[in-house]
Amino acid sequence: MKNKLFCKTVIFSAVLAFLCLTDVAAQDANDPVKLNQDLNRTEDEIIGAVVGAGENLARDTEKALKNEAKTDSEIEKRLLASTPSLSPTSVQDASLEADVRKLQQEADSLN
Repeated sequence: MKNKLFCKTVIFSAVLAFLCLTDVAAQDANDPVKLNQDLNRTEDEIIGAVVGAGENLARDTEKALKNEAKTDSEIEKRLLASTPSLSPTSVQDASLEADVRKLQQEADSLN
């Protein structure tokens, strides 16, 4: 999304530069010094627009990444809070001993 904005800004700047240069060339064709000054000023404006668009893209991307990380962190906290913690169940020794005696009796009856 941000890359599209950056591309549109660059395209807009290029079209604007072309129009400005065409207009400047038509008006100042007879005065080379003035034409050169206008061209340099226009180039500086274009470079400034592109740099500004790049800075805006970097700032917006950083904000988006921070917001995404914050959202992910909040989701993780909610998931961890909603997960029930299972306590280990204790097996009673008496029931184990009863099962062992039952198995021993079955084994003795088979002999």
